[in-house]
Amino acid sequence: MNKSAFFAETQNSLCMENSESAKRLKAIVVALDMKVTDFGEAIGVKQQQIYDWTSGKFIPKFPVWVQIAERFPQLSAEFILRGKGAVLNE
Repeated sequence: MNKSAFFAETQNSLCMENSESAKRLKAIVVALDMKVTDFGEAIGVKQQQIYDWTSGKFIPKFPVWVQIAERFPQLSAEFILRGKGAVLNE
């Protein structure tokens, strides 16, 4: 399945708790070996927004998850969007 079809299929099913979203984002930042602030800059998001997401205060909207997948192709889209499998592509 290509990425566009995968994203379209997943958009409707993307539903998670704030804590799950925060865990997923933290795992992504760790896997990328980045600081949270650098990660935010890389996806064009202000520092406070990133901290709100990683603390579980808010959940990023679907387009943000897609942007992360597109900006970091080494990350598994399955992990980004569904929280399943390894963080990094094998």
